[in-house]
Amino acid sequence: MKVWNYMMVMLTMMIFLFFMGLSPPEVSTKLDKMGINISSTDASLVSYDVGNSNWYSFLFSGSGALLLTVLTGGAVIVGFFTKSFEWKLVLLPFFTTFVIAFVGFGWSIITLASNNDSAGWLVKIIATIFLPLTVMFIVSIVEWFGGAGTG
Repeated sequence: MKVWNYMMVMLTMMIFLFFMGLSPPEVSTKLDKMGINISSTDASLVSYDVGNSNWYSFLFSGSGALLLTVLTGGAVIVGFFTKSFEWKLVLLPFFTTFVIAFVGFGWSIITLASNNDSAGWLVKIIATIFLPLTVMFIVSIVEWFGGAGTG
């Protein structure tokens, strides 16, 4: 399966589980940093302001913008010296962040379920779903960078 298909499945699963009521505190914190506020009672979108969020400020001003510029410039410089620009390298931090967010979401749901004694079966189901998806997503990324797949 392609990298983007895995990302869509993983993101859809995170959103679905959030709307089903499995909303660990870490998810709410991340959404707040992105300027998104979702009601915990009916899962409706209360407000969103990504442009004035902490996430946007970090990414596009100060040290985050400097880091983004240096990494992109570094990829261009490496491409200049090797006479080819590998645009896939620019997406590597995005993929890494996505995997970390997915694993963090899964771990927080496992922690939430293990704290609730009546939902012991939920830990096994979440692990059965999250672990293979994460491993196969990483394999898909390796194939994508290796050139074996088309992405």
